[in-house]
Amino acid sequence: RCSRPRRLAVRVEVETKDIVAAVTAAGAVIASRGSIPVMECALIKADDRLTVTGTNMDIEVTAEARASISAPGAVAVNAADLRRFLSAAQASIINLEVINRNLTIRAGRSKVTLTGFDAADFPQPTAAEAPYEVEGAASGLAFCAGCASTEVTRYYLCGVHVEPGVIVATDGHKLAMAPGGAEISAIIPGPAIPVIAPILKAGGRLFVGPTIWMAEREGARARGKLIEGTFPDWRRVVPSRTVPVAAVDADDLMSAIQQAAMGRARQVFLDGSDGEIRISGDGWDGVPAETSVSVASEVAEVFAGALSVANALAALKPLTGSTISISSDGSALRVEPVPGDGRVVVIMPWRHSRSAWPQPRIAA
Repeated sequence: RCSRPRRLAVRVEVETKDIVAAVTAAGAVIASRGSIPVMECALIKADDRLTVTGTNMDIEVTAEARASISAPGAVAVNAADLRRFLSAAQASIINLEVINRNLTIRAGRSKVTLTGFDAADFPQPTAAEAPYEVEGAASGLAFCAGCASTEVTRYYLCGVHVEPGVIVATDGHKLAMAPGGAEISAIIPGPAIPVIAPILKAGGRLFVGPTIWMAEREGARARGKLIEGTFPDWRRVVPSRTVPVAAVDADDLMSAIQQAAMGRARQVFLDGSDGEIRISGDGWDGVPAETSVSVASEVAEVFAGALSVANALAALKPLTGSTISISSDGSALRVEPVPGDGRVVVIMPWRHSRSAWPQPRIAA
């Protein structure tokens, strides 16, 4: 009686640290979807190089590992199981073999066999291209990402927008803009930023096309879908006035706001005059807690108004470590580093009036 021969698809020898790094990078985007087992898998492919790919259908990450490949092929196996075994391996060299859909991993005297899926069952990447490079991507995305919205009902704000000459993000209450951009307009989703950032930090580049973004460096590539929608006319909310009303150290201002808020106040009141900015906060939740602090400042013009604590701290965070210039058009604060480098944050709303602060009621 003849038995069906087993087909050897992959035989690979690779250093443990290299395969662990590749599986970790690719696995960062793999989500657990119990109803779709193949979506929990990483695709291991060996041809002229060894690559590990993970996807959640919105983002795909492919990482390379240096390896000695005796026989080419591919298989998809559960990423969590693969990562557990590799992380516990004590040997410096890992051997991989695939027979049909079974992946056998040998590390020294340890061995595990994982049953997976054919490579054809793994989600295939879109054929769309991203030909336009985003200039200033590394610094621009890092600066703007914290101002992107997380409200799914306003999906077109849930990312960082690139267009010719500028990178910008806003949630309608705070806005950040930085020099850079691309030849076309595109909205890169917020969840993609943590995937893109390490690639750019390692000297990689970011590209966009009509429907996708792509980040790549030597040994790694990530790509994903852009947000479909039209980014709003953000320029109309940026104060055009650039004459500063005050200049202050960003870290000192943030610290003063936190102290005045005492972890309770939703708003703080800023009153600038006589070489300092006085900041007051109140819980306004039935707790009789009031506090006020002052921070040294170069005040060019008397000003006063109320700000949201959460919006102010989130908008100021990218400017830590610098002296900042503050200007206003009466409805928003424009904040930028000194000297200016093209980066600007806008905090809204700014109720430019002493009457903006709640007044205590005195019982008769």
